[in-house]
Amino acid sequence: MRTYSFLILLSILSNVGCNQQSIGSLDEVRIYIPNIIFTDSESDNILYAKTFLEDPSIEIIVVNMEVYDRSGNLLFKNEQFPPNERAQGWNGKVDGDFVEQGSYTYSIEITDGLDNISFSGDFSVFR
Repeated sequence: MRTYSFLILLSILSNVGCNQQSIGSLDEVRIYIPNIIFTDSESDNILYAKTFLEDPSIEIIVVNMEVYDRSGNLLFKNEQFPPNERAQGWNGKVDGDFVEQGSYTYSIEITDGLDNISFSGDFSVFR
């Protein structure tokens, strides 16, 4: 995969309203995937792939995104969508109900049209 220059904005908002932001840049392929999501009726936490590109001519596509439970059961799958699209991510629900609190795994493959790169890891769901 080609190397790109990314502008990263990290924004953290605490449950008491404190906001902290940090901006930086990277000269390599990076993708941000949360390691914790909260599932309740008051939060808007979604597992999704986030990238920041300084060059708008470069098109990154999420080829495949999958979420599994600890037993290896597929809970969520989505294909062929642009990163940074929260609506394309997993909202912590299966068949309309929030999953149980615990550990889950993900697999995400992205492409720039020339090369594919895969990411996998685990994250926690809290209620």
